Amino acid sequence: MARRIVFSSGSRKSGTSLQLGHDANHDVRPGVRRAFDATDVRKELWNSSMDASDYPGNYAKFVNPTIANGKVYLGTFSNRLAVSGLMNKIITGVEEIDQYAPRIYPNPAPEFVAVRQGKDVISKIAIVDLSGRIVRSELPQRGSQDTPISIIDLPKGIYIVEITTSSSTYRIKVLH
Repeated sequence: MARRIVFSSGSRKSGTSLQLGHDANHDVRPGVRRAFDATDVRKELWNSSMDASDYPGNYAKFVNPTIANGKVYLGTFSNRLAVSGLMNKIITGVEEIDQYAPRIYPNPAPEFVAVRQGKDVISKIAIVDLSGRIVRSELPQRGSQDTPISIIDLPKGIYIVEITTSSSTYRIKVLH
């Protein structure tokens, strides 16, 4: 698996940050960015799963982070430009809302997440962690608008609920 690596050094700080992303070589994937102290790479300074507002969205092939003026810029396949820095982070973008798409609730989800069917019939539901690993896979409940999925045994963090229908795949982030 190829990972994207970007180095940056600050003129006023000792150490260099190293940014890692997830492989998006063969398809669109959820990603996580990490920054390490170059003087001791065992010391993680920051990662994008520490705060839900830092989640960069789905990674795209050949899109590397750009580091300039103390900020990290990353274009994504989530219709947003993720802009972040260690002290003042901002994620900007415009996301169109599909009124016929499936929905999830509650979010944040303490014990379970429910998937509500949209216009199309749901064929599969998967919960994916930020490393891209499927941690839960469910079939929708027949004859019901909602499919509840227990996540109480999963570690706290950000997950992607991947909902496959006959016409699309939807990826919705959920905080647990």
